[in-house]
Amino acid sequence: MENKPLYFYHIVDRDADLSVGLLSLKYMYDHKMFVEFDEYADKYRERIVSSWQIEKYHKRTSESLTREEIIDALRLFRGENGPSYIYFFRYPLYDGLGKKIENLLKVKDIYQIDINDKKTREKIKEIFYGYDMSNSDNEPLHKEYYEQVSEQEYFSKYDDDLPMNFSTLNHISIAFVDDYCPRALLKKYDD
Repeated sequence: MENKPLYFYHIVDRDADLSVGLLSLKYMYDHKMFVEFDEYADKYRERIVSSWQIEKYHKRTSESLTREEIIDALRLFRGENGPSYIYFFRYPLYDGLGKKIENLLKVKDIYQIDINDKKTREKIKEIFYGYDMSNSDNEPLHKEYYEQVSEQEYFSKYDDDLPMNFSTLNHISIAFVDDYCPRALLKKYDD
C-alpha cells in the first residue's frame, strides 16, 4: 500500500501566494507574518475560551487572547505539533455538496498531496488521522480508514447547513519538518 498514491486535499484562496507552499500558524508566527496569523487564527479564538475546555483560558474572552496564547492553546489541545498542523480532506470538495461549498469553490482552488510519495514522506514530521466527525469523544481514525473509505461514504455525513459545516468531514492533520508544506509537494487539482 505504501507505493500506491494516497491523495488528500486542501482548499486555498484563489489569490493566495503559494510560492513557499502551505504555511502553518507556527510558521506564520515564527516569521512574524502577523496579518496572516491573525486572519487564520481567528477561527480558533472562540473554541479556545469555550468549547475546548482549557482551564487556563476558560474565563477569558476570545478577543483578549494573544498570539502566544493561541499557539499555547493549540499545543495544549492538539499536542506538541498542534500549531504546526495543516489540515487535509480525503476527497476534494465539489459543488454538489451544497450552496456553501458551491460559493466557496468560486473563490478557492483545491490542491492535492500524496502522503505515500517518498519526497512527501521525507518532509512530514507527523500525521494525526483525527477522530470520527472531528470529535475527540469519538473513535480515533487511522490511515487504513482513509485508504478504504469511499468518496460517497466520506461525504455522507456532510451537512451544508451547519455553521461549522466542515466539522463532520474527517480530515488529517500534517505537521511538516519546517512547519510548512513545500509548494513542490502540491499539485493543483482540476476535476
